[in-house]
Amino acid sequence: MKCGRSEMLGLARHLLTRMVIWRWGLEYVDRRAYIRRPRWIAADTRIGEYTFINRGAWICPRVSIGAYCLLAPDVAICGGDHVIDKPGLYILHAGRPDCPPTVLGDDVWVGYRAIIKAGVQVGDGAVVAMGSVVTNDVPPGAIVAGNPAKIIRMRFNQKELEGHLMFLRAARGARVTH
Repeated sequence: MKCGRSEMLGLARHLLTRMVIWRWGLEYVDRRAYIRRPRWIAADTRIGEYTFINRGAWICPRVSIGAYCLLAPDVAICGGDHVIDKPGLYILHAGRPDCPPTVLGDDVWVGYRAIIKAGVQVGDGAVVAMGSVVTNDVPPGAIVAGNPAKIIRMRFNQKELEGHLMFLRAARGARVTH
C-alpha cells in the first residue's frame, strides 16, 4: 500500500501528539487533537477534537479547551496568583490558592503570544488577537484585543451569531452521542 505526502504528514502529527501526551501525562485529550511542542501543559488539561495547540504553549491546571480551536505559538493560560495580603510573610512563603477553572469554548482562535488569565471563560466562536491580555470573560463570537483585552467588534451580526452557536451546539451534541 502506497502512502501519499498528506497521509505521512497526518501520521507524523499523530505520533508527535502521542509523544506530547505521554511526556506530559495528559489523559483528557481527544485523539484527533494536535499538540505541537508545548513549553508546559498541566496533566489535567482537557482538549477537544481537532484542536490545534502550537509550539511554546503554557497551560496551567484546570483548563478545558473545546473542539476546533486554534492556539497560536507561545499562548499562555496562567495566573493562579500568589497570596499577597498576609502581613509578616514573604510572598514566596504565603502560598498560592488553587487555580480557578478556565474554559475556552468550541471554535476559539487565540493569537500569537496572547495571555489568558486563569479563571476566564472564552465563549464559543470568540477570537483573541495576538499579544492580548485577557483578564475578563469573553462573550461568544466576540473579537477581543489589547491589554487588558476589550471587545473590538463581533465576528458575526446577531442573526449570524445565533446560527453559528446553533451549529456549534448541534455539532457538540453529535460528538457526545458517538
